[in-house]
Amino acid sequence: MARGHRTECKPLVLLQVNCRSICNKILESWNLIDIHNPDVIIGTESWLSEEINNAEVFRDDYITFRRNRCTRGGGVFICVKNYIDCRELWTDEDFEMIAVEVKSRDTKFTWKIVGIYRSPNEDMRVIVRLATQTCCTGNSTKNSIIAGDLNLPYTDWNGNAGGNSGAQALTNSLVWENGYSQVVDSQTRGDALLDVYLVWPESSFTYSSIVQGISDHYRVILEVEWEQSGCEPLVERVVPVYNKTDVLGLQTFLCDKFAVWASNGSCVEEIWNNFKNTVYECIESFVPRRILKKTDREYYNKKIKQLKSKIRKAYNRRKLGPHYLKEMKQLSRQLLAAKKSAQEAFLKSILSKVGKCWSEFYKYVKRQKGNKENISAIKDCNGRIITDSIEKANSLNFYYSSVFSSEDNIPNIQDKTSSETFTIDTKIIRKRIAAIRKNKSVGPDGVSGEILKLGGEAMIPYLA
Repeated sequence: MARGHRTECKPLVLLQVNCRSICNKILESWNLIDIHNPDVIIGTESWLSEEINNAEVFRDDYITFRRNRCTRGGGVFICVKNYIDCRELWTDEDFEMIAVEVKSRDTKFTWKIVGIYRSPNEDMRVIVRLATQTCCTGNSTKNSIIAGDLNLPYTDWNGNAGGNSGAQALTNSLVWENGYSQVVDSQTRGDALLDVYLVWPESSFTYSSIVQGISDHYRVILEVEWEQSGCEPLVERVVPVYNKTDVLGLQTFLCDKFAVWASNGSCVEEIWNNFKNTVYECIESFVPRRILKKTDREYYNKKIKQLKSKIRKAYNRRKLGPHYLKEMKQLSRQLLAAKKSAQEAFLKSILSKVGKCWSEFYKYVKRQKGNKENISAIKDCNGRIITDSIEKANSLNFYYSSVFSSEDNIPNIQDKTSSETFTIDTKIIRKRIAAIRKNKSVGPDGVSGEILKLGGEAMIPYLA
């Protein structure tokens, strides 16, 4: 069931899963991620079409690359953790193959990962194409993994290069001429080995095993040597909970602090910085906070979170003996049942309010549409996928400046100063604060409209 050798470094963990329609198994696929926490997921028989958005199926803590079939069935995808530096290398136009590069801090552990699905009735031209696409591996510094369902149950992967069939000869050409080693040593569907990992070089391979999957195939786990890239995982975000603010304590604090604040500051910038510090102190003292986890669904309750913690511990101990593997399987079933029950209760709660209050329903629909980023991942001129917000902004700025910038006819704007005095009306300030919408984004100063509204009358003297 498992093979490999131990390594001291953190390995790159890959999970290969045959889906047979991932749209019908979204909850089950998310459960696999909670169990194995893979760095890379290779999925076959996704049965996806271009009309289906990534956000409807995949988690937003992964970057997804897809190669869909134009007709029903088939399809392959590769998902990579969003803090890992990765890019799409190529997508085959004729066959269901896609290649992604996963970068490491050390270039000798950078991996080229090819995901492939070959249907049972498809001819062997796909193997010829795959061999052509990977023929330069032996002269490359990039390690390579071919993962997928090749539907070759009668192929001998153990080096019998003298196979009589045409399929065997083509497979030998793919594997042995490029130096690959097939590392899955157990049947993945019935008594057939269909889902494979071809690894080059074999010395980088550390561990593989199979576990019951979400279709009639087993899921296959692979670990290879790797050094994590410079990017770090996204940390949990702490957000203020304004609806539970100690309003009385906040307003009393502002009143007591005003005299000290008003007597300090020799210029506008210093006065404004003192005001921001006062507001930050208010938030720290009187506004409770909670940890926001992007990967947690809205229906995740305390029981689900406890089971997630238990199953991760059991998974980390799975190599110590069959007892821990049995415990992991049992907890996996319990976690999936708990998720299904919680999701059903949550959806019933949402639907029960339809017709009376539509806000919860539309909030749910909005969440299902995906993340709140205005601009999704983009490609630069070299074909590299850009996911970082600053990089995306810089790339777009560079493009628009190269297209639209013109230094001709720039008007000369004169700076006009006025010595006229002006007065600040507290009624206008009160009116402006009342007009601030609660769901508006916080500006670069970090002062939210919500805290200004909660300050009430005690906040107005600061702004006047």
